[in-house]
Amino acid sequence: MVAVTVVMAGVLYVLLVGTLAPPPKPPAAIILETIGWDGANNTAQVLTATGVDATLAAEATFVVRDAQGTPYFGGSSGDTVNTGGVDVTVTFVDLNTDNRFTAGDKVVVHVDPESATSLLDGGILEIHSGGQQLSSHAIA
Repeated sequence: MVAVTVVMAGVLYVLLVGTLAPPPKPPAAIILETIGWDGANNTAQVLTATGVDATLAAEATFVVRDAQGTPYFGGSSGDTVNTGGVDVTVTFVDLNTDNRFTAGDKVVVHVDPESATSLLDGGILEIHSGGQQLSSHAIA
């Protein structure tokens, strides 16, 4: 009888400890909302940023691809990359200057010449940090 009680107590302990463990952290993600084109600038605004508290915006890299997947930009905020005569600059606009991705911050893709905006319309803006892709957003 004592042996059954000890076994039952052990089983209950294992079951309770497993259910009392904290839930896993949500995957890191940044959700962007399209503001759209204004001349040569395409702006996306951060709606939510989940699991990225330790992610410094200054450490993030950005990738811009056209609708066919051709890369036009890969680099940090403020960098300019020339692909086929088109300059693409991506700039992170930190609304509250905390160097973190938070609601209201913006990512601006600038294209020069302005006539080349049609090349990127329908493309993708990606945000990466620490070996993870944090966001993939349609350029529209």
